[in-house]
Amino acid sequence: MMNENKYQVNENLLQSYRQVFLSFESLLLAVGALVFDNHPGAMLVITAIGISTIWAIWHRIVRSRQLIVDYYKYGMKEHMPPENNSEEAYVHDAKERKAANLKYEAKNPGENIRNGYRPTRAKLDLALPILLTVVWVVLLTLSFHNCIVVPQCFLQVHVWFRVLLSFLR
Repeated sequence: MMNENKYQVNENLLQSYRQVFLSFESLLLAVGALVFDNHPGAMLVITAIGISTIWAIWHRIVRSRQLIVDYYKYGMKEHMPPENNSEEAYVHDAKERKAANLKYEAKNPGENIRNGYRPTRAKLDLALPILLTVVWVVLLTLSFHNCIVVPQCFLQVHVWFRVLLSFLR
C-alpha cells in the first residue's frame, strides 16, 4: 500500500477511535448523571472507570494513532535512520521521532510538527479529555457533597469503595 493510502486508512482509524471513545464516555456520563444523587459509592466506581478510560486507554491509543498518521502524512520513513525506519520506531522511540521531525522541519521551513498537536488535535485530543475529567470530578464532588447532607449514604460509599478495590486487586 502506498503512503497516501496508509495515511488515509490511519486517519480514518483515528477518527473512528475518537468516535468510539466519545460515545463510551457519553454513555458513562449519562449513567453517572442518573446515579449521582442517590448512590455516591456507585458514582465513585463510575468516575474511576470514566477517568481511567480517558487517560489509560483513550489518550494512549489516540496519541499512538496520531503519530502513525504523521508518519505517513509527512513521509517520515525517509527521515528515520535506515536501520530503524518503521512506524513502530517512530511511535515508540521518542528520540528517533524527535530527530526525524527535526530533519523534516529542516527540509520544510515553516512547518512545526514536533509536538504533534496541531490546533484541531489539541482541542479534540487534549482539551476534550481534560474537560471530561473535570466534569467527572465535579459530578463526584457534588455526589459526595450530597452525601454529607444524608449521613446514611456513607455506608453506601464504604461498600462501593470496597467493590472498586476488589476489582483493582
